[in-house]
Amino acid sequence: MIPVYGRDLINKYFRTEQIIYHVFVIKGYDDESQEFITQEPATRFGLDYRYKYDIVMNAMHDFRPNDTQNGRKVAVFTRKEIITSGNTDGDSDGLTKSEELKHKTILWLDDSDGDGYSDREEVIHGYSPILNEVGFKNGTIIKSPTSPHIYMIERHMKRKIRSMRVMRNHGWTMKDVVEVSQKFIDFKLKEGKMLNE
Repeated sequence: MIPVYGRDLINKYFRTEQIIYHVFVIKGYDDESQEFITQEPATRFGLDYRYKYDIVMNAMHDFRPNDTQNGRKVAVFTRKEIITSGNTDGDSDGLTKSEELKHKTILWLDDSDGDGYSDREEVIHGYSPILNEVGFKNGTIIKSPTSPHIYMIERHMKRKIRSMRVMRNHGWTMKDVVEVSQKFIDFKLKEGKMLNE
């Protein structure tokens, strides 16, 4: 991650002139074109946004109140692996940081999906800690990652969808399917009539 004096980036896509202290991620580089490949959050064109080496090196400055353009040049290096904090539990929900990352929960919330059950409780009991499974509306299309069966929720019942043809007839595609825990399907929804047409 690179802290910069934003005005020195000379980025025509910035939405405001007020970008003074700014941070972006360098994802890679291209020696042939002499450019860093970045993840630039200050513009809607920021995915794989390219900056010339010399522009980044000139703009790189750490924050100094009212004087960022003269801050020292620093970079923050990170890695994918968790080295020292994997066994910590910052939100006190009973899951370690490593477990939170595995289950894609929010590291600072003990109940990532806001359903009233802690992330740990849901993981232990086989429910999704990131999806409020009890809050689905009628007509929601669901399936679990461990089963090929697809269902439509209707009045707290699961109605198995017979085939992809039936899905197409209703105008549904696989993009409409919400992935839920098998435990939710098995124990929280009553069996309804199969959807045949």
